[in-house]
Amino acid sequence: MPGHGEPCERGYLAEQAEIIEASVGAVEDFVRRGLSEEEALQQPAPAVDPYPIGQRLFARSAAVDEMNVRNLYRRIVAHREAAQPA
Repeated sequence: MPGHGEPCERGYLAEQAEIIEASVGAVEDFVRRGLSEEEALQQPAPAVDPYPIGQRLFARSAAVDEMNVRNLYRRIVAHREAAQPA
């Protein structure tokens, strides 16, 4: 469930899953293209706003975008490295 913003109904869960998948997919594409973490941060934020129910009404949206991209980037790279044969 979203931790900020307006309360939502269970019906939002499927939409939230799609939003998360789109964000992960965008950062996976940055990694696939060989961008460094810093280069990934220079790309436009994933096209789908992960906070559609009011959370972007505060002034920290750019910092939140950066934290999200950094977190996803690091997890995706770690997962790829763990999956490579030794």
